[in-house]
Parts: sequence; structure tokens; C-alpha cells
Amino acid sequence: MSRSVLDEARQRLRIRMFRAYSTRDGKILWQYDTVQEFTTVNAVKARGGSINNGGAAIAGGVVFTNAGYSHHSGVIPGNVLLAFSAQ
Repeated sequence: MSRSVLDEARQRLRIRMFRAYSTRDGKILWQYDTVQEFTTVNAVKARGGSINNGGAAIAGGVVFTNAGYSHHSGVIPGNVLLAFSAQ
């Protein structure tokens, strides 16, 4: 496989993974692949995409991120707002 193909594959993986990192050593503690189908809270089907725009927001113990919205090229389209909280 050529270097450019590998670089593109790495980039596509990087923009679809939502991750939490250790503040101690930088290792990945948790990750979530945003490119998948979802049934939303109002029962409308939606599709996650790449994370290639603004950063996540944290409020009330919940982390929010969008998946699929971007004005940049090379993105995986989608239309979801994801919310994560500790169990």
C-alpha cells in the first residue's frame, strides 16, 4: 500500500474517533466511532460522520460533540449531536 493511501486512511480514522486521553501519560482512555447510524431521542434516524469542525462542549457533567458537520473537504457527512456522560 502506498504511503499516500496509508496517510489518507489514518486521516479518515482520526476524524471519526471521539477520544478521551489520560492527563498523566496521554494514552487513550476511551474512544467512540461517530460514523454509524443512530435512532434519535425523537425516533428520527440519523447518521454520524466525521468530527472536523469545532471542539466538544462540556456542561452539567455531559460532553457534547457534533458528528458530520463541516465546511472543510474530505469529511464523512452526517447530522447528529452526540451527548456522553459518565455511568
